[in-house]
Amino acid sequence: MNPNEMPDENRARQQVLRAVMRHLREHGNSSWREIASGVLDGSLTLRDVANSTAYQQQLNAAGQALLAYRDEVGEATFEEEGRRAKTVIEQLNEQSNSDQR
Repeated sequence: MNPNEMPDENRARQQVLRAVMRHLREHGNSSWREIASGVLDGSLTLRDVANSTAYQQQLNAAGQALLAYRDEVGEATFEEEGRRAKTVIEQLNEQSNSDQR
């Protein structure tokens, strides 16, 4: 995975992204395994994936699933889960920064 791919992202977000990519590589369908393997080995960037017509159907399906989940749990719960996820990433970032000192 190219460390320059997300210059604005912090180290904790990159760690979470790598963990998600490893999970998709091991447990995703064939398209997600291909995407995750490419991102992890550096042959694909996230921008490549987002701009690829080959992966458009997979990304659209994921977006639709996310919207369906939001509809299922409700906007307030969905937003709260997003805030909790952001808090976890911030905590990981703080831990990572303190580990580097």
